[in-house]
Amino acid sequence: MMRTCLILMFLMCSAVISLGQDTTHYVRIGNLSKEAAVGMVPEGDSTFIILLNSGSEDESLSSNFHLLRISEGGNVLEAHSYGTNAVDRAIDFFVTQETIIVCGLTNGHNNALYEAFIYFIDRNDHSISKEYYFNIDEQWTMASALTVDGDSVIVIIETIGEEKEVELIHFDLQGTFISKSLNPLLQGFKAYAITPRVVGSKGFLVVASRIGDSLDAHVLYLDKNFDVEWDASFSLSGDEEFFEAVEVSDSSIIAVGYSNSFFGTDEDILIVQFDSLGMPLDTLLQGYDVTVNNKDDRATSITTRNDSLFLTGYTSTYGEGGVECFTTVLSPSLGLTNFSTTFGTQDNEWSEKIQLHKSGAVGIGQTQHQAQGSQDLLFWYREHFTNNMVETVITSEYYFPESTQVGIEAVNAQTELRNSADLSELSRVKIFDLNGKVILEVDGSQWLEERSTLKGGMYMALGYDRNERPVMAQKVLIVP
Repeated sequence: MMRTCLILMFLMCSAVISLGQDTTHYVRIGNLSKEAAVGMVPEGDSTFIILLNSGSEDESLSSNFHLLRISEGGNVLEAHSYGTNAVDRAIDFFVTQETIIVCGLTNGHNNALYEAFIYFIDRNDHSISKEYYFNIDEQWTMASALTVDGDSVIVIIETIGEEKEVELIHFDLQGTFISKSLNPLLQGFKAYAITPRVVGSKGFLVVASRIGDSLDAHVLYLDKNFDVEWDASFSLSGDEEFFEAVEVSDSSIIAVGYSNSFFGTDEDILIVQFDSLGMPLDTLLQGYDVTVNNKDDRATSITTRNDSLFLTGYTSTYGEGGVECFTTVLSPSLGLTNFSTTFGTQDNEWSEKIQLHKSGAVGIGQTQHQAQGSQDLLFWYREHFTNNMVETVITSEYYFPESTQVGIEAVNAQTELRNSADLSELSRVKIFDLNGKVILEVDGSQWLEERSTLKGGMYMALGYDRNERPVMAQKVLIVP
């Protein structure tokens, strides 16, 4: 039997000072562009590999993705940049012992289309060992999710837009292409995650949404042959979406996301439990009626340890002056084991992913705190989950990529990108080759004249203002 609970105190604002309190270390990790967190994988017991996007789609010459290696304190130990001569946005990744596999979308391979890309990146020398680009029927296409199961790499690619077509791409761990297949039962879905099942039946769970009269949230089970065995959905009058799902020891599946079908159009935190065959067991909704200052709240990520459920996301309803992150611990039956706690600043913060770490957890997201009007990566570390009071310790970390790898072997001279960067208003400009070596350093007023001395190809530019502060970093394409 399904029940709906309206938990009026699901979130509890954090205190700044308290005896015996937990501590959340909040690290703002910034570059000179707009950063957005994608994913995080632990490496050993004290370091993490983080994937993030830098730039934005409308900044077509400065949109790369970066791979960072950081300590549990948020110190950047390594930083490497990847992309093409145009827009590059990573969406998912997986780390093996030898390789980091990244997928997303780019228009640097075919500037008439956004295409799905899959890169196999060597962990030893940080180079791109294999690269693939796909589109479906010459439509804009992206790679939306990937996973590894044994020696198989499975990638979901889908068209961009409401009428979605979906294909599954199969590689081995060395990056050798094996097959591409279209499953009619996956058509129309937007995928957020694919993971191997770990309890009970073998196969894969796909977390997705589908557009009907509104958005509907789905969890699908694919068998080992990638056939859809069942499709569990949550659909009400408004929009519902799931972003992640986990299994617990009794084979039940818990999915998290949001719903805006209750109390107006605002988003409320949605948690749904299904049995191993996709039948709904329970529903937990954090929502409010119209008599309170209700705003958008989402659960974005979930993980589990000993069947306890650890969630993160963001809240505007309880945000102190804006949007804040939250963490929550639930029992397997969706009971609240301790109050949720929020953390953040007077600016906006979003928590997107959570991983258990030692006796606490780490997570990543975005922050606008002291980001010069833009956005930086947020890395947070919660030491314990022992009581209801949390202190937040805020630090900052700056990074500049040590190397840049271009995913296309030869820059396409036929590209429409010409005179790709106007740097003449800057006080000083440094131009780096893709190995990170400075090959040109001039006053901004000399840029138009001096750039003719560069060979055609891709470069990175770092610009300084008159106070010698770095204020701009972007790709520069020189077309002879």
